[in-house]
Amino acid sequence: MESPRLLRVDSWKVWHHPEFDPRELMQRLQPPGSQELPIIARFESLGQVSGYWKGAPLRLKTALRYQAKNRLLRRRHPRLSEFHNLRWLDERLFAAPTPLAIGELRQRGLVRYQWLFTEKMPDRSPMSEVWADLDEDSRRRCILHLAAEVARMHSLHFVHHDLFPRNLMLSNNDALQPVAFLDAWAGGPGFCLRGPSYDIACLALDWPATWTREEQELFLESYLEGRAAQGKPIRRVSRWLRDVEGQRAAWVRKLEGSQRRRGGRPIPSADWRAPLT
Repeated sequence: MESPRLLRVDSWKVWHHPEFDPRELMQRLQPPGSQELPIIARFESLGQVSGYWKGAPLRLKTALRYQAKNRLLRRRHPRLSEFHNLRWLDERLFAAPTPLAIGELRQRGLVRYQWLFTEKMPDRSPMSEVWADLDEDSRRRCILHLAAEVARMHSLHFVHHDLFPRNLMLSNNDALQPVAFLDAWAGGPGFCLRGPSYDIACLALDWPATWTREEQELFLESYLEGRAAQGKPIRRVSRWLRDVEGQRAAWVRKLEGSQRRRGGRPIPSADWRAPLT
């Protein structure tokens, strides 16, 4: 993928794909007479390009926190992080939306607004919405592809950090890559405090209610085989599985204590155990 171009307009910095012009998006961002920049979460069409546009202002406290993370840990703010992480995935041939542009507005040295525009992935739906309607063969195909790609991702030292079914897009028309990855802003390549077991724990959060034990076993066995095939095997499988179970249990406790995190969804079962020994 070609290096992104930088466009500066007033206090805005916009990094964009060389073949994509972001200026029309910036014109749509703030309607005439508007006093505040809005929260964005919608599909947009620009000529021949259809994509998903999301953005939001950062409160002062949040902006200060990300400024500190950037200076101390070299961490980017969410939309810029997602832009680079999607580029990373695209360059390594993972199925993910192509990032077309990212914009940030700075005031007094702080990022106070951020947005990201990604190319639309046609004929895909969130796993959380369509999984129950898939037939057995389609589910097996998705599980095998997901296990292989997550194993490859982890072997390349990339942790997604938000690997929930809502962030996995499924396609019945793509036999080679039936599963695509969304919302990769929280993780990334390189060192991170939460390792690969955290991703598996996120994915397993809803397994007791949505996947059969045989499907769970198929994923875990295929993932472990994929790690070994990539030259990055899990050395102590039993210990690693206990770590996955522990991190999943921690997530259940978070959901029990936070209605905001649950978002109206039922609390997952807390007594899940990996179907491997």
